[in-house]
Amino acid sequence: MDLSFLLGSRNGRQAAQGCAGPQREAAELRAYWESLRHDGGIPARRDIDPQRIGPMLERVFVAERIGAGLAQIRIAGSAVNEFAGVDARGLPLSCLFPPGARLRLATLLEQVFAGPSAIELQIRPERQKHQPVEATLLMLPLKDDRGATMLMIGCISFGGDLRRARDRFTILRTREERLILPVPAAEPAPQQAFAEAAPAPLPARSRAHLRLVHSADR
Repeated sequence: MDLSFLLGSRNGRQAAQGCAGPQREAAELRAYWESLRHDGGIPARRDIDPQRIGPMLERVFVAERIGAGLAQIRIAGSAVNEFAGVDARGLPLSCLFPPGARLRLATLLEQVFAGPSAIELQIRPERQKHQPVEATLLMLPLKDDRGATMLMIGCISFGGDLRRARDRFTILRTREERLILPVPAAEPAPQQAFAEAAPAPLPARSRAHLRLVHSADR
């Protein structure tokens, strides 16, 4: 049963403790991310404390939006690098997926940044189609130093044997949660420093006076 999206509640830590297998790290990351939403908004990159996510740090990555449907990995844990077979920093996130899945991934990435949305993928190594080996990829939006939602933090949560696969992921299932953000307070209308002068009355139009002139009979 997919329990990780229960972590949208403030009881996320308790829900995370009930998850097992490939969903455990993703559930814990979602719970920590939710704890940073003090005002209900999107957490900033500077809010992330690596020490708070120590147990899952090796499976966590941070990526930056570099174009429509494109995200470049900026930080990658050791397990992410082991799965990719190279240092994943500087690579597009799409490099972890086969060409046939990249268009779908691009659509999901846009939903993360522009929605904004929290998205969870159930994935599987491409060459292990006939084996019951699945992993969970969680993607959560973050704000950059300018306050724009151009970053995301993610977690690839999988079993111990999967990190040595050096394979690419196929997407089995997706789950999207559109995030409800606080409505910004309306700015008060600017007050006028001076009262508008009343329009000057129009000058009264003078009436033409007619004078009847009698011509005298001579």
